[in-house]
Amino acid sequence: MIAFDVLDCKQGSTEWLLARSGRVTGSEASAISARSFRKVDGREQWVDHAPRANYKIQLVCERLTGEPEEQAYVTKEMRQGIEREPFARMAYEAATGNIVRESGFLVLRDFMAGCSLDGDVNNFEGITESKCLKPRNHLAIIESGEVPEEYLPQIKHNLFCSGAQWCDFIAYCPKFPPHLQLFVKRIERDEKAITEYRGELVAFLAEVKSLERRYREASVDELQNTAAPF
Repeated sequence: MIAFDVLDCKQGSTEWLLARSGRVTGSEASAISARSFRKVDGREQWVDHAPRANYKIQLVCERLTGEPEEQAYVTKEMRQGIEREPFARMAYEAATGNIVRESGFLVLRDFMAGCSLDGDVNNFEGITESKCLKPRNHLAIIESGEVPEEYLPQIKHNLFCSGAQWCDFIAYCPKFPPHLQLFVKRIERDEKAITEYRGELVAFLAEVKSLERRYREASVDELQNTAAPF
């Protein structure tokens, strides 16, 4: 069972940004697996793709400076989604009978990782992931009946962090007629996939820690005379 503490802070706040700083979070979970096994100088080895390499550098910089690189920048679409989230939660509760608790930021005790849940059900038996998208994207989800691939890494990360048995993916768009406004799809916890993700996360965090140690211990001259490990 993963041990965590819940930090009661508003998403986008200074406290929230500081809590995330230097930690792997759900929004960047897809970057962890962004690598491939290929031949380099005659040897087969893992090679980072740009998202993974860039995320490692971001986390190292946050740990070295003590400051988050992320900014609380909110686009019009993001602001609209935030404003609609309470209505999505109410629609979900009315449709399912589940009561959703806003969970804050989960800080893992044994890993430099955490996650911001949209909510949890029955003391983390389940969690929710809400998306309030543009009408065309909402309709595409309804047509497919599936959770879009780009959200699955974040859901897997959040299941790992929370220990929840399932995640209800919620898509909500109030611009449609009532019968089309809400879409709910349950993603059950897959222990094999969670175990594999844990291994990837542990390996990634070890690489970040090694890179952090390199910059803390090496002089400027030493850094200039050795190849960067990314």
